[in-house]
Amino acid sequence: EKIIGIIEKTLAHRQGEDIEGVPMRGSPFLLQDFHKYIVYAIMGFYFKGTSKRVVREALIHIPRKNVKTTFAAALAWALSLYYRKSGSKCYIASAALKQSLESFDFINWNIEFMGEKDSFRIIDNNQEHSIQKDFGSEGSIFIQALAANPDRQDSLNCNLAICDEIHAFKAPKQYNIIKEAMKAYTNKLMIGISTAGDNINSFYYRRLQYADKILDGQIENDDLFVFKAEADKEPDGSIDFTNPKIHEMANPGYGVTIRPKDMLNDSIE
Repeated sequence: EKIIGIIEKTLAHRQGEDIEGVPMRGSPFLLQDFHKYIVYAIMGFYFKGTSKRVVREALIHIPRKNVKTTFAAALAWALSLYYRKSGSKCYIASAALKQSLESFDFINWNIEFMGEKDSFRIIDNNQEHSIQKDFGSEGSIFIQALAANPDRQDSLNCNLAICDEIHAFKAPKQYNIIKEAMKAYTNKLMIGISTAGDNINSFYYRRLQYADKILDGQIENDDLFVFKAEADKEPDGSIDFTNPKIHEMANPGYGVTIRPKDMLNDSIE
């Protein structure tokens, strides 16, 4: 509830229109039901009698235009504030810096929209993209946008990391170098988000296969939470991409950010 509250009470939409065409810039960033489910699943379970969270890694697989990148930014912001007493340090990483900056710019814009820019130390230039604030006895936060470059990131240290579009990672080391940066923390959290996993030779495809085994009950791993949005296949393995029910199965934002008529027209074409 605290994470959801931080997001919905402090963040606003930077751009876009709702499904009725009403501009959303400046309106509260309200989470959809599947967003809330993900937050509850990650933050809702602790080992009995401890403050140690069960889930320390998450894989979120959803198609494009389902409020993915801004959700990643919202998580980075809210989780950083939640864990500020631990001296929270969060990296937003992607294969390309440009993708990471989508999330960074969303947070940066919101800080300015709140009228709080002067109370944060924000660096946004060709060398660094970071947001920092010291809360004194209440802790501190540090959020930085990065391109996943294992050859230059051996000295990373963080308790939170969000890797966006990880299907674009060329090698496992791009993911693992950031994951290994969390070893000093008990309540670390590594979140990987992606929209695709068709390349059978990719790191992400193998990661997705492992996630499927968890979902199918073949492997037990409570440390990793998996959210995967996809359509059911027919017995012969085929999928009717012109069926609106199939569209809804694969898109948790169907009817909210996904326009059913547009999707149907695209599938027929």
